[in-house]
Amino acid sequence: MKFSRPFDGIDDNGAPITASRRIVADPAEKERILEFLRGGSPIRAANGKSKDQIDPSKGKVVPRIFKTDGEWIWTAASRYYLEEYGIAPEEEFLSHMESCDHQAATPDAQARERAVQELAARRKGK
Repeated sequence: MKFSRPFDGIDDNGAPITASRRIVADPAEKERILEFLRGGSPIRAANGKSKDQIDPSKGKVVPRIFKTDGEWIWTAASRYYLEEYGIAPEEEFLSHMESCDHQAATPDAQARERAVQELAARRKGK
């Protein structure tokens, strides 16, 4: 299963690295991507919200939810940063969305469980 992060990484000062990400300026394209990101199935939700890493003065406004379509895992933060700043997910994930006509599948129970296990394994690896 592939994993999409909202940024390329975080620099030494705690700021997001977005060098490989493009800014989505076209409202129609942005809405198609958002439609996909709203879909899929939630596999993990944490209490509370995270701070906005681009503008920390906004406080804790970023949802902490992980979702899957059975092939990819992404966070609601990806949707937030696209909505707020136009930051696109990585190109490979965008290609996947396009191949699905921007409609995230609702995975079956087995696929959701695989995604939960993948997410847990990634967290242990940190």
